[in-house]
Amino acid sequence: MRDSGLLDEIKSRIDIVDLVSDYVSLKQSGQNYKGLCPFHTEKTPSFMVSRVKQIFHCFGCGTGGDVVTFLMKHENIPFGEAMRALAKKAGIALAVDAYDRTASAKRQNIFEANDEAMKFYVTALRDSPAAMAYLKQRGFSLDSLSVFSVGYAPDQRNALVTYLKKMGIPESTMLLAGLAVSDGKSYRDWFRARIMFPIFNIRNDIVAFGGRVMDSTLPKYINTPETEVFKKSDSLFAINLAKDEIRKKHYALIVEGYLDTMMCHQHGFKNAVAPLGTALTARHIQKLKSLTGKVVLVFDGDDAGLSAARRSLAMCFEQNVVAKVLMLPRGEDPDSLLRKGGGGDALRKLLASSRSMIDFLLLTSKGERVEAVREILSLIASMKDSLLADDLLRELADRSRMNERVL
Repeated sequence: MRDSGLLDEIKSRIDIVDLVSDYVSLKQSGQNYKGLCPFHTEKTPSFMVSRVKQIFHCFGCGTGGDVVTFLMKHENIPFGEAMRALAKKAGIALAVDAYDRTASAKRQNIFEANDEAMKFYVTALRDSPAAMAYLKQRGFSLDSLSVFSVGYAPDQRNALVTYLKKMGIPESTMLLAGLAVSDGKSYRDWFRARIMFPIFNIRNDIVAFGGRVMDSTLPKYINTPETEVFKKSDSLFAINLAKDEIRKKHYALIVEGYLDTMMCHQHGFKNAVAPLGTALTARHIQKLKSLTGKVVLVFDGDDAGLSAARRSLAMCFEQNVVAKVLMLPRGEDPDSLLRKGGGGDALRKLLASSRSMIDFLLLTSKGERVEAVREILSLIASMKDSLLADDLLRELADRSRMNERVL
């Protein structure tokens, strides 16, 4: 049953404008606040938030409600989990069994297990001279390691399992969280002998971990298996840290990996995020669209990077997001570039020369100019935002030197 008393208490402590501002860039408009709706594609803001009434409403798609409704819809989570998240944000202690009959209880248990695992990994890193030396050699400051809560999984069969049991986490929850595996007789750690990167959602819950080996003979990265709270194609590394800077700078810097992202943040590029070793997906872009309508894609300057850039641009067209592309010099990635002397300035200069989505596709097409134009026209046709499509069509006509009417 929904606790109206708790709901009223949450509403009294959490201002809906503050909550929505964590996800949507809002500007004051009279007594209300206005922004682009996170629930449908639009170019002119029709999404309104009222501090007086403590509600939101979109005049474009009709979606509306209170703080709980917003969180449920934006994060696609059940009522119980939204209440737990908001109660935590408001500093309200819930009974242990609050909402335990909903799917949210299972998810909350996973979050709590991940929190304990992070504490274990962070402590283990301090106790591992080899892991600390590796990260220092890679150029990471102690402050960066702290900000990103980087840890280490010891090369032991069940070090984490033993610790979590002492902390009262049942083995069944360890399995649900993807922290342990079982052969039917015993439990062992999923991650061993790896540098550990916690993966947070935008609300600062740990949904998973990424683990990197220091031994190059093994697969470089593994992630938590997909769970109730973690879908690899849905998650962006450092979105919790980057969200404010993305809104401030009006674009997201999308790089390829954990180390790239961390090094970008260490050098002041705090709007950097990364997919988790996968291609950019529609869900990634949809999450970013609640913060900005613009992205800069940064790829390694090799054939694989070129192919990835073109695939990512196709997704940006489909999701009505304006993109620029920066292809780094061959053999470089953001991590290696920034570790060099003057790396921050070097990346800033390269970013200033990044290509628009139209320019990039024209320049990198393997076909004749007409074929390249046809390819771009098909991408523009996939867009639902007619105003943005018109802008890009005009740019295509200008850059290809073709008559806009012909196009």
